[in-house]
Formats: sequence, structure tokens, C-alpha cells
Amino acid sequence: MFLWLMYNNRKVAFFRVPARDIIYSSVEEEKGLWCGLKRTICFTEYDHPTTLVCKMEVLVILFLDKHKAEAIEQLPKGFIFSADLDSLPLYCIAQEKTNFTIRAHIFQGRITSGFDKTGLADPFVRIIAGDQFRDTYVSHPNLNLNR
Repeated sequence: MFLWLMYNNRKVAFFRVPARDIIYSSVEEEKGLWCGLKRTICFTEYDHPTTLVCKMEVLVILFLDKHKAEAIEQLPKGFIFSADLDSLPLYCIAQEKTNFTIRAHIFQGRITSGFDKTGLADPFVRIIAGDQFRDTYVSHPNLNLNR
């Protein structure tokens, strides 16, 4: 099974999960290794499989049609889905959104080559906390040495 990362209706990255690893079964020994567990996955570019595009924490379960009742029970709390029991829900929508603030102190860093026409490097810091990441931005007025 392929998980695709879409941007503007275009596939930009993917992650491949073998179906046997996420298949659901009421018998514990027949369940897949990843079934019902949160896992951190790294999406890679479709054209360049060595380029990391995104890191995401997912919970993936592959249900068969005969497990409709168990599928509804296994869905995480706090999500809205269609309550039509004729078929499995195609998607879930989170009811609650959470914002976090992180303060990071950088004690040591390394600048890799990336010099521009001024001969200076424009350093930035990528901060990764759990499954979230942010990049700092370059403040161009602070890079002017003639002031």
C-alpha cells in the first residue's frame, strides 16, 4: 500500500507500507506488525527516493469489509466520520486542533557551504521536536557588514 503526500493535487512524496504489516484481524497472532500502532514514517520524493520530504506520525489500519463493526470501535477518539454502516468510512476529520509553542536554544552549530554572491553564508536552523519541524529565517539586514 502506498501513502501519498499531495500538494496542489500533485503527488510529491510517498511511503510504501506492505499490506501484511497493517492488516487487521480479530485474532492477535494474525494482525500486522503496524496494525493500530502509531508509527513515525518518512516520506521520500517520487523522483528521488533518497530525498526526505516529510516526517509524519501515522496510525494506519487495513480493515476487511467483514470487520465493519470492529473498524468503528478501533477508530481513535475525537474524530468525526460518516456513521453509515453499509461501508467503512473513507476518511476521518479531527474535531480538535492544538497549537504548541517551542523555545529552542542552539549551543553549537555547523555551517555547510552555501555561499551567495556576497561571499557570506546565510545560515538557518532546522528545529525538530517529535514529529514537527520549523526552519528559522535569514534576517538580511543583519548580514550587512558595511553598517
